[in-house]
Amino acid sequence: MTAQPHASTTPRLDLEWLRVEHAEEMAPLLDDVLLHTYIGGTPATLSQLQAQYRRQVVGRSADGTERWLNWVLRRREDGTSSARCRRPSPRGRRSRAA
Repeated sequence: MTAQPHASTTPRLDLEWLRVEHAEEMAPLLDDVLLHTYIGGTPATLSQLQAQYRRQVVGRSADGTERWLNWVLRRREDGTSSARCRRPSPRGRRSRAA
């Protein structure tokens, strides 16, 4: 199965399937201590973020009990990345995004 470049689009945003290559442009966005006040943890280095994305693009947990859907949101106006989204789903169960 060939990965599609965009999982979905809206007039303002493209929802792209997460790729390891996204780490380079996402690292500066996520390198904010105040952001981590809300999402937890600390800012990751580029190599840490690349390793994390490498694990996440597989689409499932190591033990296979969870399926992961991972995306990057890109503004269509200027092509910049603006967010990363992750939707975990227990294996064998259907999930709906709100």
